[in-house]
Amino acid sequence: MAGQRGAARRTGDAPLAVGSKTFVTRQVCPLQLQSTEDVIELNPPSSWCFRGASGPVVGIAEGRIEPLDDGRRSRVTIALDFEAHGIGKLLVPLVVRRQARRQLPENEQQLKKVLERDG
Repeated sequence: MAGQRGAARRTGDAPLAVGSKTFVTRQVCPLQLQSTEDVIELNPPSSWCFRGASGPVVGIAEGRIEPLDDGRRSRVTIALDFEAHGIGKLLVPLVVRRQARRQLPENEQQLKKVLERDG
């Protein structure tokens, strides 16, 4: 996934699977932050869950894709939550949740393009 506000790529050459790690770059305000996320659930094409590996704010993103109308349409549900430690407890309500609300619609549009292209 690549976008104007961030990018993600798997580490290594092996196919993405539970236990894989992804390297993520995100634009947060004026900063570009880099982190690693673990794949903790992966059931293509219906569900996935990624969890941040470290840092003061750890994001947990779960996604579900449910086919509708015999596969002609789909319903995508994305749940995003955060675990905060130390300074992250201040950042989550002041910055992180607000930033996520702004970026999620853009990320959803990118996912829609990928699904429609590959579908």
